[in-house]
Amino acid sequence: MEAVIAIVGIVLIAVILFIFYFIAKIMQFVIQAVNLYKKIINREDTIIKLLLDIRDSTKKYEEGAQVIDDMSYSSNDEDEFVCGKCNTKVPGSAKTCPKCGAEFE
Repeated sequence: MEAVIAIVGIVLIAVILFIFYFIAKIMQFVIQAVNLYKKIINREDTIIKLLLDIRDSTKKYEEGAQVIDDMSYSSNDEDEFVCGKCNTKVPGSAKTCPKCGAEFE
């Protein structure tokens, strides 16, 4: 009889340990899922900010012909100067830098 009680006790301990292991694995999965969800939300926020920046920066160039005229120049233009952002030589009559798009006064 003592052998049966010992076997039942061992089986009971094994079942309890399995339940704890199973709960720990479920908690690990939940934590990973929550962290992944946070990363997805951060990426969505970043994508939205980038899209808004792109939209706002394209409003400056609504007139495509004007941008091409500002960026194109010939070598016989008046004095040249260097763009403060990208160090590109720019003619004196340019309103924007042909390389980086920086606006000049």
